[in-house]
Parts: sequence; structure tokens; C-alpha cells
Amino acid sequence: MLRNHEVKRREVIYKQNLERAKEGALLGTEISDAFQKHHSLGSPERKKLGRIEKLAKSILNDHGGGEDEQLLKDPPKDLSEAVTRLAQLSEHLKDKVEKTPKHVVSTSVINSANQLLEIIRLIRTYGG
Repeated sequence: MLRNHEVKRREVIYKQNLERAKEGALLGTEISDAFQKHHSLGSPERKKLGRIEKLAKSILNDHGGGEDEQLLKDPPKDLSEAVTRLAQLSEHLKDKVEKTPKHVVSTSVINSANQLLEIIRLIRTYGG
């Protein structure tokens, strides 16, 4: 009985993470599109950035990862490049979550979430 409960709980967590990842990818695309149009990040985009951060942290915690401040191998040089990378990484995280089986703790999901959080920190440093 306890095992069945645990399986159901994992199923719920998996579905929640999948929805979080999809929302994060959508928000990443919206931020990128708005930046391409206005060449700056307004208040709505900064709120979306905060939401992506919250979603990524939730996914990270559910996968048993901790927030590691890791340096990106090829950090973006400016805000434009960082926003483009944000959209790419949020989509990449969504793909990783979708491809990870329900009962597996994936280091690739944890690494992707940490990279996304690092890009968000950089965007804020650049003035986003």
C-alpha cells in the first residue's frame, strides 16, 4: 500500500515538473520575443524572468539537486545574447524533463536547471 502511494506521489511530481518546464519554455520564448521587439526588458519581462527562476528552482528541488553556482562554459557577452540563451536553455530544460522517466533522478535535468538559473543571474547583472 505504501509503495502504491509512493508511485502515485512520484507520478504527481512528474506531471507538475512537466507543466513547470513547459511554462518555463513558453515564458523564455515570450521574454526573447519581447526583447527582440523592444531591445530591452520591461517590467512584465522581469516578472516572467522571476517566474522562470521559481519554476527552475522547483524542478531542481524535486530532482534532488541543489543550487550550484556554476560558471557557464561560454557565457554570453551582452544582454541580447543572454536573453537568446535563456530561451534556448528553458526549451532545453523542458526537453530534458520530458525525456526523463518518472522514477529517475536525472543529473542532466539538474545541470540544465542550474545553467538556466545562472543565465537568469547574468541577465539581472546586465540590467534585465
